Amino acid sequence: MAEFKFIPPSDEELKTVSLMQAQWKEKGHTHEFKDISTLRFLRGHKGDSDKAVSFMEKHVEWRQEENVNDITIEMFQKEYDSGKAVIFGVDKCSRPVLYVHARKHNMYDRVADEVKKAIIYYLEESVKKSKHDEEQICLVFDMYYFGMSCMDYEVVKILISILQCNYPDVLGQAYIVGAPFIFSACW
Repeated sequence: MAEFKFIPPSDEELKTVSLMQAQWKEKGHTHEFKDISTLRFLRGHKGDSDKAVSFMEKHVEWRQEENVNDITIEMFQKEYDSGKAVIFGVDKCSRPVLYVHARKHNMYDRVADEVKKAIIYYLEESVKKSKHDEEQICLVFDMYYFGMSCMDYEVVKILISILQCNYPDVLGQAYIVGAPFIFSACW
């Protein structure tokens, strides 16, 4: 299994991040992005600083629309109590590990908005626990005892959309363990 380590920013990336930060302030934005967060958006958009800044603006709007800073466990208590997700330990690269136990998810017994709040909460908490100069996490999907009621395409789309648009370059490593044949057929 390949081990993916964080690649420190190049001198060119550091210069671009500084320019992006200056551009951000010139536009009058009040939301503060750490240099590492700006770097994540830059890398997540393949070095296109204009596109990265545009997505940073969309990210700030999204945070306000979703009230990200105000999400509490009580808003998705049933999801939390199910134990389908837990942040526990670190991987070999010292990234926090977010475990998702797919067998505990039932697409017929969930509220999409609560699942979305849970996803945001767990990603936010994982990033907070990450190294401040890396902001990367490890995601483990435990697929043991996965059944058809666990395959929730709507939730998968929500997760992918949130990761791509709002947490670019946060996923340092992802594992799928114990995937049964039925998962391959669904995927």
